[in-house]
Amino acid sequence: MNTRKILFSALALAAAIVIIVIVNILSNAKPQTNSLQFFPGITAQNLGSVTLGNASDNVKLLRKGDVWMVLPKSSAVAEPSGTGLVAGGTESPSSTGAQAKPAGGNGATEFPSDSAAISQLLETLAKIKKSTLVSENPAKQATFEVDSLHGTRIEAFDLTGKSLGAVILGKGSRDYGSNYFRPDNSNQVFLVPESNRYWLTADHKHWENKNILKFDHADVKQLTVAARGSPVMVIARGDSIVKGWQLVEGGKQPLDSNKVNGVLNSLAGLQAADFEDSSYTDSATGLADPTLTLTVAFKNGSNRIVAIGNEKTGPNEYWLKIPDKPYTYLISEWQFKQFDKKPEDLANVPPKPGKPATKQPVTGKMKMPKKK
Repeated sequence: MNTRKILFSALALAAAIVIIVIVNILSNAKPQTNSLQFFPGITAQNLGSVTLGNASDNVKLLRKGDVWMVLPKSSAVAEPSGTGLVAGGTESPSSTGAQAKPAGGNGATEFPSDSAAISQLLETLAKIKKSTLVSENPAKQATFEVDSLHGTRIEAFDLTGKSLGAVILGKGSRDYGSNYFRPDNSNQVFLVPESNRYWLTADHKHWENKNILKFDHADVKQLTVAARGSPVMVIARGDSIVKGWQLVEGGKQPLDSNKVNGVLNSLAGLQAADFEDSSYTDSATGLADPTLTLTVAFKNGSNRIVAIGNEKTGPNEYWLKIPDKPYTYLISEWQFKQFDKKPEDLANVPPKPGKPATKQPVTGKMKMPKKK
């Protein structure tokens, strides 16, 4: 090999070494994307639970198979360390304005979660990452509301219970387009250029799926309303000969089909105001002998039963149960009044005939124009 070939080979080798060194320097200088994430490696498949807590409320979301559940408020309390929420404690009836709670009861241990809210939560946790570092001073954490007193702590766990990361969500920026975040056990505060507060809230109402019934009222064949201490009212859909809704039990007056459809519309999309998370017995809630029972019979032979108990003092809400669901719901007083109907409330009342107009008596003397 001549000298020229040796020289070219040496130059090529030196150039390759320089390129490798430069690539390594650049790759080390720029952090990888997952190193910037607050929750690196989080996916829809490995996420098992999420806790969200602040000074006023705490939420624990649990994955069970393909569905997500919410722990009751009375069984979720904040922990000072990085373990999120644990079960414990019982809501005091006096603090909620409820009647005295007998021992025992049938309170649910968990409630269904809103699937859309869970999907948005996962998307948010996977997306938020360290952006602009604004402070490393512990004394300024309260200013950005990322301290334990003002912030909302979010922690995610995999299916085995291992933590996937934890952050403190602080206040929003002045333009409301960003939020301050502090990784747990760190003094670094970052301004993340997205508004995430709505999707990372510790408010139970945001996470609970309060849908009670869902059906098409056009499929309803019959509606039965049984009020405690009153005759049963049965309303049936008419046929090709007799149109509209007919009162077949409980009276003889003709019904206003629009009024009946109004009741069915309220039932077809019934949503709870809240869940009852305390262990009241059915006797205490009035569900052992319901104030109101509504039975919806469908054309295909199936039916749905709604039992409404007593009024819960304090929030002016009524306890409600569906036999095939393990939860006790609360509905508002306004909702209860939509279903508490008697035949006369749904009757087709013809308008009263108007009275003929009467001439008003003329008082005083009329002045006649003077002749010129």
